[in-house]
Amino acid sequence: MVDKNIAASHLSYLDCGLYISKIAKIKIQEYKYVMNKKHLILLLIVCGVIGAILFFANTEKKDDAGSIFKCPEEMQNFDEYADNRAEVASLLYKKNPSLSTEEAKNIIMEMAIKKGCSNDVDYLKEYKQSINGEESELDLVSDDYFNNQKLLEYDSGLGFSFKYPDYTKVERVYEGNSWIVISPKDNENTKIIISIGDNSENLKAEEWFLGENSGFDPSEDIFFRTKIDGQNAVYTEGGTWLVVNTRDNKYRLSIAKLTTGDAKVMYKEMGIVLKTLRFK
Repeated sequence: MVDKNIAASHLSYLDCGLYISKIAKIKIQEYKYVMNKKHLILLLIVCGVIGAILFFANTEKKDDAGSIFKCPEEMQNFDEYADNRAEVASLLYKKNPSLSTEEAKNIIMEMAIKKGCSNDVDYLKEYKQSINGEESELDLVSDDYFNNQKLLEYDSGLGFSFKYPDYTKVERVYEGNSWIVISPKDNENTKIIISIGDNSENLKAEEWFLGENSGFDPSEDIFFRTKIDGQNAVYTEGGTWLVVNTRDNKYRLSIAKLTTGDAKVMYKEMGIVLKTLRFK
């Protein structure tokens, strides 16, 4: 069962832009993989892209979760909705702790489509602004996955370093600003890009992020506050984009995932980079 009193970590992000907010946290005790219902993105659903490719053709793997899945119109309030989605997600991860964000998203999207749910997006939109700017721990990778990877370390020489899986590579690109690109050795269509910006204005990460030059619109999108190795940071839903300053505030790091074509988004790899990012 789920213990709602255990503090938990952020799980994931749906690139189709759905939003879930819930203060209660949950833990799958058998696997020690914890999730924050606020961002439990597994939960979703029809994002206007009904024709999304669904991950699980084998329905046997989702029978238990599917049996308790409810549409929003079947529930009385948002708390009941969030509780239901959290229970569904916990069952999915109990059966398969190594399930990726995209895989879990597609399973739940398939459940919603199969059951004919039509208003998850509308039901959630009103909660979007209410959670904007909240403090929330960012954790995109499970301990199980993290601990079973061979990690290499990259030192930027600019006051920060990070680790990355040995099946990926790191390249430094100089085109005006300096860029660090992390990508799989066998696929150039999916990347994590660290843009290193000069912070001569001495702006805090959040000041720049909410300013006119970043491109972020808080009236349209949501963001959260967290800390990376003690440094104040801000990130968009699911950790798709994070901004943090180096310890001396000399540089601003803008870290984002970039995927083209049908390539798999580097969720877990982004989690490893952020989990190991250290400032000198």
